[in-house]
Amino acid sequence: MSRHVSARASKKARGASSSAPPPPSSPPSSPPPPGDLPRPEWASRPLHKLTQFNLPFFQHDEDTTWAVEQLRLRQQLGICAVTAPTYPRLVRLFYQNLHETPTAVGLLSNIDGHVVHITSAMIATVLELFAKPEYQPFPEVEDRQPIHRFIQQYFPGAHGDPSFTCLRRSKLPSRFLFLDSVVHKNVLPLGHRAERRLEFVRVLHGYQLGYQVPLEDFILLHLQKFLREAVRPTPMQNLTWPLPFANLLTLVFELNHLPIAEDEEIDRGYPTFGQREW
Repeated sequence: MSRHVSARASKKARGASSSAPPPPSSPPSSPPPPGDLPRPEWASRPLHKLTQFNLPFFQHDEDTTWAVEQLRLRQQLGICAVTAPTYPRLVRLFYQNLHETPTAVGLLSNIDGHVVHITSAMIATVLELFAKPEYQPFPEVEDRQPIHRFIQQYFPGAHGDPSFTCLRRSKLPSRFLFLDSVVHKNVLPLGHRAERRLEFVRVLHGYQLGYQVPLEDFILLHLQKFLREAVRPTPMQNLTWPLPFANLLTLVFELNHLPIAEDEEIDRGYPTFGQREW
C-alpha cells in the first residue's frame, strides 16, 4: 500500500514541476567593446614555415652557384626566414583593412592611421627584383616547350590530372632552386599542390628559359586574389588560406617607416631542412 502511495506522490511532484513557469531569463549581456571582438579565422591562422635549402648540398654543383648566391642574398633580407608561430600585429591590421579603389593603382590599407600603398614597383624595390639586361621579355604567346609537356616532364600528376603534383624539390632544374625557394609558401602559400598549377609553372618555365618574369606583378595579382576570395568572402565560403607575404609585408612596412615593436617582429632564424622536406 505504501508503495502505491509513494508512486502517486512522485507522479504529483513530477506534474507540479512540469507545470511550473520557467525561471526568468537573464538579461542580455552588453556587447564586447570593438577591441575584444574575436578575430576571423583567416586573421588568427599560424604562418606557414618558409622554405630554407641546405646550401652546402648545392655548393658542390657548379650549375647551382648562382642560385646559392641569390639564396644568401635573400637570407640577409629575411625573405627566406622561418616565420613566428603568430602573425605580427601589423600584418593582421594590414589584411583586416585591405581594400582596393578604382582610382588607385595597387592596393591600399590603413594601419594605425598610416596609409600603406602596395604597388608592383614597391614590391620590386623591396625584393630587389631588377631586370637583367641579358634577359628577354617574357612572351605573351606559347614559347618553345608546351606547358603540358613541361609539366609531364618535371611535375608528374595524380589521378590523371596534370595540375595535381607531388614533386620532390631536389628534382627541380637548378635554375628553379632560387625562384622556388622564394616563391614557395611565401609568394603562393596554398600548399605544395596548388602552388604548382599551370600559372605558377608557366612563370617558372619562363624564368628557366631566361626571360624577364614580372614576379612583382605576380605577387600583386595574388594579393588581389586573396583580398577578393579570403578577406571579403561570401558567407558560405570556407576560409582555409593562411595570411601570405608576412616577411615581404614587414619589409614594406619598414620602407614606409612604420615602427615594428619587438614583440611583433618575425622570427628570422634559418633552420636547415633535409632532402625529404624539399
